[in-house]
Amino acid sequence: PVVPLFETEEALKNSHKVLHNIFLKQKDLAKIHQEKWDGRFEVMLGYSDSAKEVGVFPARLLVSLSMEKIDRVLKKHKLNPVFFHGSGGSVERGGGSIKEQTSWWPESSLNIFKATIQGEMVARSFASTNILKGHIYKIARQINEPRKIEKNNETLIKFSREIKDQYQKIINNPKFLEVVEKASPYLYLKELKIGSRPTTRNPVLKVGGLRAIPWILCWTQTRVLFPTWWGVGKSWENMNKEDKAKIKKAYKSS
Repeated sequence: PVVPLFETEEALKNSHKVLHNIFLKQKDLAKIHQEKWDGRFEVMLGYSDSAKEVGVFPARLLVSLSMEKIDRVLKKHKLNPVFFHGSGGSVERGGGSIKEQTSWWPESSLNIFKATIQGEMVARSFASTNILKGHIYKIARQINEPRKIEKNNETLIKFSREIKDQYQKIINNPKFLEVVEKASPYLYLKELKIGSRPTTRNPVLKVGGLRAIPWILCWTQTRVLFPTWWGVGKSWENMNKEDKAKIKKAYKSS
């Protein structure tokens, strides 16, 4: 089967509409999946590009909201959702502990766990039988964990939108990209034979042309981790007391 990939902001926002339209146009698609693939329908979600584009917090919220909507569309067609997470080892690429990665997923997404394992994570996940068993037990444990996920929290969405605005304000500034060229190893990464693709899509350094993996790697190497936190502090400062209280409550309970 063809597996659709949603990873940019626009793609994630419209993912459920895209799937809805596919099922409208291809009337027998759901039936084929029910007959040939035991009702499974796989969707891949990208983390690096969305984080590069809008910042980590807004990107993760986008993925979360998209999963809920995709889940509903697929269940409406009597299909079992399989979410293939194109995540990496670092937080900026969807990584973190198994609990951090999975606790905000819809329940159905844990029935079939599928995620990419990046090069730097292979030894950490598969180096020995005991490590592999531990990794699998952690995933299995999450299926039985009580889940309380904040849904349609307008304050979270407002907070996320503010972070995105602050983040995009700086990455769309050409002077900032000059700093990236001069103060980080971004340009040197193309000399390292560690990726399947070039560092840029365009010889002129522009955010839209940046490859997400070297973009994240250059911040990891400088220990700045810029996409993870930029805009969060300013956005928090701009919130009123009532909204801050709602965010704190959501943080403690979900």
